[in-house]
Amino acid sequence: MLKKLRHRHLITLFAICTTNVADGMAYLEEKNSIHRDLAARNVLVGEDNLCKVADFGLSLSSSGSRKIPYKWSAPEAISHGRFSNKSDVWSFGILLYEIFTYGGSPYPSHNNHEVFYLISSGYRMPAPPKCPPHIYDLMLKCWRESAEERPDFSEVLDYLENVSHYWTVSGNNCSDPAEGSKIEGSREESVDQPE
Repeated sequence: MLKKLRHRHLITLFAICTTNVADGMAYLEEKNSIHRDLAARNVLVGEDNLCKVADFGLSLSSSGSRKIPYKWSAPEAISHGRFSNKSDVWSFGILLYEIFTYGGSPYPSHNNHEVFYLISSGYRMPAPPKCPPHIYDLMLKCWRESAEERPDFSEVLDYLENVSHYWTVSGNNCSDPAEGSKIEGSREESVDQPE
């Protein structure tokens, strides 16, 4: 349904949703809880556009083996089953991609094994059309290869709260804040793209 929606106030809804989810995940992080399956499909939108994180924890299949959502999972979660708050941060970057592609699927036209190869090789999805540059920068920070180099959710939340009042719409474009990030680093130009 989101793929069909276009309205000048959607960017405001995106700001509200991303901040609500980051706030919920910062709470889980504070309580030393790991979600393991953060994705748009697990975010509920309620009254007053309040977004809530749902479906806690990666479920077990009937055989008892874990089903890993490859396209949303960090490399260390796929290769070694290492889930952490930092692997949830990776998934948050994918959630941002889903939101700013109006419900698009991550890594379109690639299967699970191709996705693991791509991200292990340094590939990161390009910025969605009309995605504010500061949001794409945040996606890239969430998708850093080393879990230790990814921001934690308290940093993500602080960043989003500081920039969300800049998310205004003029025509079809969003304004971009010049400063205000506590997450260090600028656009990560060094991300390799396979040929």
